[in-house]
Amino acid sequence: MTPPKSAPASSANHPTASNTAKPLTATGRAAATTPRPSLIPPRTPAIPGPDIFDYTDYRLYLQAWVAHRKATSRAFSFRQFAAKAATAPSLLRDILSNRRRLTLDVMRKYAAAMQLAPRQLDYMETLVRFQHSHDNEERNECFDRMMQVRLEQRMRFLDPSQYLFWTKWYFSAVRELSTLPAFREDPAWIASHLLPSISVVEARESIATLLELGLLKRDAQGKLRTAEPVVSSEYEICSLAVRSFHAQMIDLAKQSLERVPLEHREVSSLTLGLTEKTFRRIKQKVRIFKEQVLSMVESDPESSEMVAQFNFQLFPLAQVTPRPEAQE
Repeated sequence: MTPPKSAPASSANHPTASNTAKPLTATGRAAATTPRPSLIPPRTPAIPGPDIFDYTDYRLYLQAWVAHRKATSRAFSFRQFAAKAATAPSLLRDILSNRRRLTLDVMRKYAAAMQLAPRQLDYMETLVRFQHSHDNEERNECFDRMMQVRLEQRMRFLDPSQYLFWTKWYFSAVRELSTLPAFREDPAWIASHLLPSISVVEARESIATLLELGLLKRDAQGKLRTAEPVVSSEYEICSLAVRSFHAQMIDLAKQSLERVPLEHREVSSLTLGLTEKTFRRIKQKVRIFKEQVLSMVESDPESSEMVAQFNFQLFPLAQVTPRPEAQE
């Protein structure tokens, strides 16, 4: 998916890159003696720890973190960690076994001992609030916040120098099409598989532009891969390119009413009488929902089978009271 942030978003799987060392050639006569074995054991690569943003249950995250520390540090123990966090030695065991709850005060002590970054601390606090709250509205707000943070960890906002990407609707579509297992880097194949179809010249232009902008790259085997899992423009940005993108996608939505069978599209609308305050609340809810959709797509373990466009529009049809001059 590919969003301008007041537009659709773009998601795809992370490409994997392998670095190969440049081979070296040595000249000269070999030594006659057998080289002495090194007394220093080879350094093993550090095992990455659990990513807190992959969790929606703080106990599961703490269990994974403790297991990682035990596997990578002989010095780690519950007593040693408790001393570092200035808490009772048995407390962490009780929390992991669900005999005690993690309070916000203890969570902050643990976060300091675990050396969590500020954004990780913010997410951890939201996890605790989410699990302990009995208020549905608060739980929904916490969940929305968690989904937003998880998405922002994987999203990259495009630099204005890359806004050429928004000028043609099919640049976004081709970027997403490249993530499908059946994708073929053949301009004729690409042109015929987009809906509506584009010309072979436009398909060739799309690949060249996406590579030039750094939104597609080639892996070690030379196959096209997305350079980032999710790309977006900023919210409320004033850009002719982004506005053009929206206008093109709205036109495609209008065309879909005649071009796409009913079972393959979802088009609906609401006309509402509401306050300015509720209008702004809905606007924020739309943004949260868009990020939830992106998170849903990102977390789907199955390979993509199609490319779809999801538009979001909210605008006034009548204005009775004077519009406030204050900006958001």
